Amino acid sequence: MTRRVRPFGLLCVGAGFAAAAPSAALLAYSAGVDWQVRLTGPAPYLLLGGLLLAFLGGLLVGTDVFVGCLAALFFLVVLGIGAELAGRATERTRDWYRTPQSVSVTVTGCQVYREPTGPFDDLYGCLHTWTFDGRQLTERRLADDYPDGHRIRLWMDPDDGSLDDHALFTIVAATAFGLFTGALALLMTRLAVESFLTALRGALRPPVPD
Repeated sequence: MTRRVRPFGLLCVGAGFAAAAPSAALLAYSAGVDWQVRLTGPAPYLLLGGLLLAFLGGLLVGTDVFVGCLAALFFLVVLGIGAELAGRATERTRDWYRTPQSVSVTVTGCQVYREPTGPFDDLYGCLHTWTFDGRQLTERRLADDYPDGHRIRLWMDPDDGSLDDHALFTIVAATAFGLFTGALALLMTRLAVESFLTALRGALRPPVPD
């Protein structure tokens, strides 16, 4: 009975992670693109169901479930960070290309948006006013502590007048860290697959007669 349970448990672990990992990456990527986690669609259910299936498979295999859970959590965190950064880089690059037109913006009413933490300075929210298609548009955005009436140069979407600051550093940093964490996740995946296949072959191998 034990010889039958162990391969079945390993298959449950493999199937669970095969369902959970892409779902976690998809949720993290959408969070990077939309700045919010969308819990609609099948991804959240596949993530939870896959984790539950992998956990039950670990119980059947008889391995140290606590250590396995920590390893799985670390892998999903690394994978999620890489996917979220990829989504953020994609979103900022898309904003860059949809806002080719420079525009002069008047900044007023700067107020502290968030108090400083550690070595970081205050974040200020300022009212931005600019002209689009003969109309005056206003939006409160993050900016430096400018005096009222200060003018800055931003970039505008010629179709709807929305603004972007063309933050090249954000795109480069998100892409670099995303590639690093993505490569780390791929390396961990390769090691996990090799370990899984070795354990599965060992479980399916017929016992050596005495």
